[in-house]
Amino acid sequence: MAQAPQINPETGKRLWPIRKQEPRKRIPDFTAAHAEEACKQLIAEGEENNSTKFSVNYNGHLLAPKKVIIRAVLIATRGEVEMHVREFSGGEESNKKLRKAGLEIVNRLIAGLFIMSGFIH
Repeated sequence: MAQAPQINPETGKRLWPIRKQEPRKRIPDFTAAHAEEACKQLIAEGEENNSTKFSVNYNGHLLAPKKVIIRAVLIATRGEVEMHVREFSGGEESNKKLRKAGLEIVNRLIAGLFIMSGFIH
């Protein structure tokens, strides 16, 4: 639960508490085979795509890029490295890793048109 702001007695303005942001972690390396297996597992589990700007299009299924990375890293490290979505940056940093692994990255707005047309699940 968020803390309520305090009032500065001199100015009467609200003072919001400062949230500490943890430094972002470097995404460990993974192969195309790890990324493909991650996609297959996420689809089999019925993982929901809750990404905001980009998605991974794997065989017509849209997946959240960060979830694919987290699972691919888990597979690549044989369960030794578990990452959380807040530990690394999304956007171009994540997309670059996924493209390097041979996955297609699509813009969510454009993908929405393909979903309505029936080309993507």
